[in-house]
Formats: sequence, structure tokens, C-alpha cells
Amino acid sequence: RDSPAGMASVAESSRVNTAAEKLEALRRDVNDTAKAKQTDGSSASKSTAVAAHENLLMASQSLAQAARTFHFVINMEPTEEEASSCTADLEEAACIYASWAVNFLGATGPAERYMARILCQEPLSNTLKLLTKVQRQEAIAVSDVVQVDACTEKLRGLAIDGRVAAARALLQNENLVRDSIRELQDCVDDAVQATAGGGSACSSFRNGVNFRGSDSDDDETDDLDDGDEVELIAEVALTAPLLDALDAAAELMNIGTEAAHGASSKIAGLLVTCAKALSAQVDNLVSAVHMDDAEAVQQYCTSLNRLLEKLCILLVDKLHSTDGSIAQLRECICTGLRKAGAA
Repeated sequence: RDSPAGMASVAESSRVNTAAEKLEALRRDVNDTAKAKQTDGSSASKSTAVAAHENLLMASQSLAQAARTFHFVINMEPTEEEASSCTADLEEAACIYASWAVNFLGATGPAERYMARILCQEPLSNTLKLLTKVQRQEAIAVSDVVQVDACTEKLRGLAIDGRVAAARALLQNENLVRDSIRELQDCVDDAVQATAGGGSACSSFRNGVNFRGSDSDDDETDDLDDGDEVELIAEVALTAPLLDALDAAAELMNIGTEAAHGASSKIAGLLVTCAKALSAQVDNLVSAVHMDDAEAVQQYCTSLNRLLEKLCILLVDKLHSTDGSIAQLRECICTGLRKAGAA
């Protein structure tokens, strides 16, 4: 809907601009704190983290209330003084929230902090959107305010124990890996059906290399022009071992979810970092297959193999996991990624 008639004068107010700049600075402070590493590597006090979490929730609720008041006042065509006053209240609530967010992040270990980084910024980011709309002379919708209010419930679910945070990270990223596997499998099935329907001999070749073990001679390969080359997604010699390796990787992450409950604060942080890196690398690898970038596929296979090796070391050497399937999964991953990279 159209913005209120008095929005133009409010938008021109230097108070709104100052508040917007302040909130962006606060958001950056929270982000920087979340990224910072504990210098002494010690475990955070759980009792301190619990208290900081409670204060964080109360500050988030206060910020949401200030956002609701700001929305109400702005829509009532306020005078410049009224607009300035409610903007100042909103900024003050944001400052208080940011201080407690920094306090909470400082009271938690690396795993909890890693998982909380984005969520702790959301109340500030969503509040900043309200000010940005005013600056642009756009009407603030009820849904905009609801987004600020909804942040409290999200923050309520934050992990304040490193082991819980690590287990959540592994589970969430395992699910992302399985999503990538399903996506790749669906595309492979479609590509194989399309290739089979075409009956093209080039389905066994790419760049002059026979992947299917066919007895066809080199002359057949030479006859294939560039337009007949099969996309990577249709190369079973690549996708079959790759899918096997990714399945094994997901199973390895599942084992890690259980093992994480016995992790120290430092190891929990390493597990979170490893889990996020793994899902991102799998996503990059699957994208490279879709993009038909053979060189990138080879590089991502190598880097993914190294990451999974690190996860195995954490599980066996640091968490002393006795799961007998780890060695088998590791072998499956190594073999699958090596074959996929070679293909």
C-alpha cells in the first residue's frame, strides 16, 4: 500500500539516518564477535551461557516491542519530534539487544558461537529493514514487524552446549548432503534415459576416452565430433562412484552426529566447521558436474576427500569412536572419489 502522507518528512529526518547507520554498525559488531576465536581455547561456562541466553531473549522481546511501537507511530503521520522520539527508542532497544548478543556469543564455545552467528544478527537486520523502508518512503507492513518478533522464538532454540551445537550442525549438513545426492541422482536418471533413447555410440566416450570398457577401436572415437560429446551428468563411469562416495560421506556424518555428544568444546567447534565445509564442498562438486566442468570436478573430489579424512581423524583419534563401519566408509569414499576424479 501507499506510504503514509507524513512519511516524506520522517524519511528526511537525520535521526532516522543516524539510527540506520547505528544498527548496521551494531550488526557488524555482533558478526565480528561471532567470528572471533577464543584466545585461550577454554570451554565456556554453561551457567554463564544460560544466563546470557536468558538476557538475550529478554532484549530481543524488548526490541520487538520497540519495533511494534515504531510501526504504529510512523503510520500515524507523526510530527518530526514524535518520529525522532520513537526512532531513538528503537535505536536504544537495538543497542541493548546488541550488547546482550555480544555477551552471549562471548559466553559460549566455538561450536555454539558458530551456529548462533546468523541468528543473533537477525533481530538487528530485520529492524534495520524497517528504518530502510522509512528512508525510501515505503510503508512498513505488519509482516515486516512480525519478522522482528519471530526472531525471539528462533533465538530460544539456540544451543548453549557445544556438543548439542556440533550434533545439530552435523545433522543439518548431513541433510544438505543428502539433498544434493537426491538432486544428482534425479539428474543422472534423466540423463541416462535420454542417452539410452538416442542410442548414440558416444555415450561410452568423452574426449576420446572409453569409460565403458567397450571394444570399439580408436577410429570410432575419432569420428565423434565435439557436438556428440556426452555431458558429465550422463557419464556413469563418473556419477556411479561419485554417488557411492557421497552416500558414504552422509553416513559418516551421521556417525559423527552421535559421536559429537562426547566432544570437548574445542573438538565440537572443529566438528561444526568441518560439517559446514563438507556440505558446501559437496554442493560445489555437484554444481561442477551440472556445469560439465571436468577440471573442477577433479579438484572438488580431491578437496572433499581431504575434508572427509579430517572428519575420520576427529571421529577415531579425538572422539575415540568404536564404530566399525568408519574404516569401510572411508575406503568407499576414497575409492569413489578417486574413480570419479579420474573419469
